[in-house]
Order: sequence, then C-alpha cells, then structure tokens
Amino acid sequence: MILFYSGGMMEHRFEITLGEALPFDPDQPHSSCPMWLTLNDRCYPNQGWWDNPGIVLGWWANALLTLHGSKSATFVFMEGPYCLRLEKKEHGIEVTPEDWAEGILVSWKDLVREISEKARFFAPFFEAKPQLQKVGTGLREAVDTLEALPDLKLGTKKTKP
Repeated sequence: MILFYSGGMMEHRFEITLGEALPFDPDQPHSSCPMWLTLNDRCYPNQGWWDNPGIVLGWWANALLTLHGSKSATFVFMEGPYCLRLEKKEHGIEVTPEDWAEGILVSWKDLVREISEKARFFAPFFEAKPQLQKVGTGLREAVDTLEALPDLKLGTKKTKP
C-alpha cells in the first residue's frame, strides 16, 4: 500500500489491490486474476475487477518509463476501456481515472515501488511455465529498467528575487 502525504495535510492512497489472486497459475500470457486500483477509498475500475497482470503491469512499467521523459502518460487496462492519466505536478504525480473529475497526488518513488512489487510478485508464475517465460522475463526487465532510472525531477515554481 502506498500512502503519500501532500503538505502534511492530506493522505492519498494508491494501491494495486489483488483479490483472491492466489494460487495464480497462468496457462497463457493473457491469464487473468482479480486486480484493481485502490485510490484513497475508491476502487478503479471497480472492486473485484479481473485483468491480466503479465500484460498490464508491463504496460504500466513502460508508461512510467515514458512519464520519466515527458509530462504525462497513461495506464491502460487490457480488459475494458479503462485508463488513468498520469501527469507531473509540482509535488508529485497526479493519477486520475478517465471518468473522475479529480485525481490523487502520489510520489514518483511510490508509483515505481508499487508497480515493481506487483510485477516481481507475478513474474515467477509466468517464468515457471516454459511457454510463458518471456512474459515473466519481460516484467522483470521492465521494472529493472524503471528502478535504475534517476529520481524524477518535478517542476518547481520559480520565485522572484
């Protein structure tokens, strides 16, 4: 679970929640399990959502790689038309589901940590199957690259002397 304090006033929670994901025994690259995002006290797309961790977590790791070099990126789900916008702000990354009026602010390090932890959790399940080893290896390589990046530089307000 990720808790991020913005100015010491507000607590924001960004968590990839796993439902009854164990035992996870993929038989194809697109094997699904219950996984959704918990943003503060709301679930997205919804509690009990099923998606494909081998694919989705790789996409999200790559979206964070994109975000490192740009101002925005998108997390997409494989099942359904759901996505989240990620945008660099002065004190963190604003994460906003496409159909929400407002997002939450989380830190770069916490986003990387949450994606990395879940990808590393699922990688061995895919690697254990000879026909799916590429999926597990792909997850590991994506998070290795992500974790090797320097800290994200967020925009800062310039003050006049």
